[in-house]
Amino acid sequence: MEAGKAAIVAAKRVFEEQPEYTEYKNRAAEYALLWSYYNNSMFDRVSNAWSAYKAKYNLYRNIRMIYNPTKRLVDFYAGVVYPGALSEDGRALPDGVPVAIPFSSDTPTELVQAIAQFWAWNNWQSRKSVIVRYGAALGSVLIELIDDIERGKITSEIVWPGYVKSLELDAAGNIKGYVIEYTAKDEAGSYQYRKEVDKGSFRYFRDDRPYDYGFGAEIENPYGFVPAVWIRHCDTGSDHGSPAIAGSLGKIDELNNLVSHIHDQVHKVIGAPLVLWTDGNVNNLFGAKKRGSTNDFDEPASEQESLLMLKGPKDGKVDSLAGNLDLSAANIYIDKLLAEIEQDHPELIFYRELRSMSQVTGPAASRLVGDVASRVQEVQANYDQACISLFRMACAMAGFRANSGAWGRSLTRQQQKFLPFSLESYQRGELDMSIMPRPLLTPTRLEQAQEKQAIWQGVNLAVQAGAPLEFVLRGEGWTDEELAQLGQDRVEQIKRDQLLAQEDIVPGVEQ
Repeated sequence: MEAGKAAIVAAKRVFEEQPEYTEYKNRAAEYALLWSYYNNSMFDRVSNAWSAYKAKYNLYRNIRMIYNPTKRLVDFYAGVVYPGALSEDGRALPDGVPVAIPFSSDTPTELVQAIAQFWAWNNWQSRKSVIVRYGAALGSVLIELIDDIERGKITSEIVWPGYVKSLELDAAGNIKGYVIEYTAKDEAGSYQYRKEVDKGSFRYFRDDRPYDYGFGAEIENPYGFVPAVWIRHCDTGSDHGSPAIAGSLGKIDELNNLVSHIHDQVHKVIGAPLVLWTDGNVNNLFGAKKRGSTNDFDEPASEQESLLMLKGPKDGKVDSLAGNLDLSAANIYIDKLLAEIEQDHPELIFYRELRSMSQVTGPAASRLVGDVASRVQEVQANYDQACISLFRMACAMAGFRANSGAWGRSLTRQQQKFLPFSLESYQRGELDMSIMPRPLLTPTRLEQAQEKQAIWQGVNLAVQAGAPLEFVLRGEGWTDEELAQLGQDRVEQIKRDQLLAQEDIVPGVEQ
């Protein structure tokens, strides 16, 4: 595993690789780099932070982020991993509104309601997108559960992954221990904050010395687990995930390197001087400024329309000093770089391609964008697994506090939803649940009706050919319970038909 970590770190673009840098500092620098790509602050002139980076990769000194797909790519995943809305009870919404986090039908109702209460306490409708945005932009994100005994709630906090100094995971990706460290500030000045968490205790430090921030310098962990989850956007086998833009930072830099050069050259062509090889006098093409005027704003239009010319020896010719940049040839090369990046990340053109499929049905469109769908499903599975662990721990912690009396004797209606749960129920696996997959493309009602029509036409043809109805329906995925209900409904229908037939018999007339 250590060799795998070293290989992954070496393959990533970072600011600098000084020997004295620790792995933690390199990761912190990498997260800052990735976030600057997301918010498009890379190479901003207001800061000299990128000078070493530009020098290291031999980038143009005036490079700008003219083309930056990172934000579009990250926001794409923030929208498709958990699309839709969250309901108050955690169940399906009316009128076919998609549920952002749909649970399987066999999930106990009281468990779903408790999770929905956790959502309400944490504004999960908004936070679910923030989590994915952090993960897609940075590759990894840490979520801590906060046992707020004073307020009688279990809340959560999203931690910047650059603050995670060390991390220990088990084979399933569950956290066994972690350390958070960063520079903080209070009225006494700046200091180094550190928090160490494992299954035994929570330990707090200030400038490497144990420190009590109000609840003790060391607090026993009563849960039997570490109340936090570590999410990897793309699992590459390392403890740290890979961001959505991974593998393309060098290509993006090269593209912006070239485009920035071209943009600057275009400006040079526009304002380039002409050399007039002649012995005569040369005046401004549109006339000079008013004689004696020192104000550059006396004739603003003349400056915009003027043409700078320089005088040379006689018997020469007129030349431009701008060079002979072939924009058409440069555009061909730029388009190739753009196509290469979009080939690496088909999510960038997903909606554009979808809008062009006006004559393609929903199922056909799903097959055409299968490469994007497979990537989204992989990412969804990573976030779902972490969220399931988070929800299970939150319900267990809340049940533990609600039943222990830590929240007081008079529980609110919201707190009472956690009474059926405890730390023991967590250990026994009684809080297990499943989050159902969300389709990338949701079929319209017309497409759903057409699909049902095709299914029933197939069933009808099979029955007419002599196949038993139950056999055909079982092949369509009907369960034993559904088939039993169908048989009961058929018996009831026969009885109703017989009663109607008897009512049609005219009294006193021999049949």
